[in-house]
Parts: sequence; structure tokens; C-alpha cells
Amino acid sequence: GCCFCREDGQELTKNFGNGSNINLIGIIKDISDTKGVFEFHKCYYPFPVYVDGERRTYESLGHRTVGGTILRLPKGLARIKNKKSIQFNMNGWTDLLQGGVLIFDGTRELRYVLPEQYAEEINIDDVRAALKAVSEV
Repeated sequence: GCCFCREDGQELTKNFGNGSNINLIGIIKDISDTKGVFEFHKCYYPFPVYVDGERRTYESLGHRTVGGTILRLPKGLARIKNKKSIQFNMNGWTDLLQGGVLIFDGTRELRYVLPEQYAEEINIDDVRAALKAVSEV
């Protein structure tokens, strides 16, 4: 149900989804909000989603919590509200671990990590640049 996760999923889908040669896989840490997970997959990110219940991926990302970044929340929520295409709920918001975008090459080796910046829009230009760099290796 997280609006910022939905926003990121929507942007990744729009920019790198159908018709591209990029395989998108989502990783989520909690499925207690089953309705929210279903909506995320159906409406914002129609690609495979893996449940990392042990949160190993998040540990490898440094187990970063929202913490002081909570100050970005009002600006982020205003942006989401203006978009009008993202519906969300607060169910399942019991964990404030931040994620990110992991980019692997064709041999499945991790090449780039673009950490989530809570309540900020995903930087698609950074993702695009990392993908370009990986494709040139």
C-alpha cells in the first residue's frame, strides 16, 4: 500500500517495462497487506514479485530506515496527490526499511545499487545511465 513504492513501480514500468530487453523483478518484505500487494502488482508493477520475508536484500542494502528522511514526507505526499494516478493505504506500513534499485548484468552479477531516497521520486536518469553502463560492458 506504500504510495512511494507504487510510484517507483509505475515509473520503472513506464520506462523499462513492456517491449524493453530488461527483466524487471520486484522484491517486497511484507505481504500482510495482501490487498495492497495485489494492487501493487496489478496496477503499478505487473512483473514478478519476490517476497524476501527474511529481509536479506534489505540487510545487504544497509538496513537503512526512514529515520530523518521522514521530513520529506509532506512534499512527497503532495506530489503523489497531484499525480492522481496512485491510490494507497496505510495497511502494512509497520516497517520503515528503505529499498532501492539493483542492476545486474547478463551474468547475474550485481553492478549498481541505487538506494531509495524515501519520499523522493526515483531518478530515472540515474537508472537509465546505470543500465547503459551495464550494457556497454
